[in-house]
Amino acid sequence: MNFFWGSISEKIHHIETAREFLQLYGLFTGVFCIGLGLIFAYRPSLVQVKNYLPFEYPYPIWDSKRQPLTQFSANFVLAKSLLSYKEKMLSCRFKYLLIAIDGKMYFASPNEMVPENTMIIRTKSGNTICGISRI
Repeated sequence: MNFFWGSISEKIHHIETAREFLQLYGLFTGVFCIGLGLIFAYRPSLVQVKNYLPFEYPYPIWDSKRQPLTQFSANFVLAKSLLSYKEKMLSCRFKYLLIAIDGKMYFASPNEMVPENTMIIRTKSGNTICGISRI
């Protein structure tokens, strides 16, 4: 049946059939969305990214503006300047780098000012920098 060349009764029947289909489709779509929402509400780990830390980081975040200058060395440098050229190129992947300042572990942004005696923590096996990735 062509919609444009038919009798009025055929057109009305076609429209009613389409309306019933759309109502049923809307119902199933709504039920599916509610079910998916409930699943994600009870199991948010299904949609979390790889390096997601749920509530808080295991180490404090270093902020050079809030740290007292007398506690650490007077000379501050960018955390990136403590890395090799290859590691500097890879540091854009990291939101935070794992560093050690006076024996205490911190997370610091690669563009954060840190004391010059800071140690960048690396893995034992691959000697790569540790941190929390952006993705």
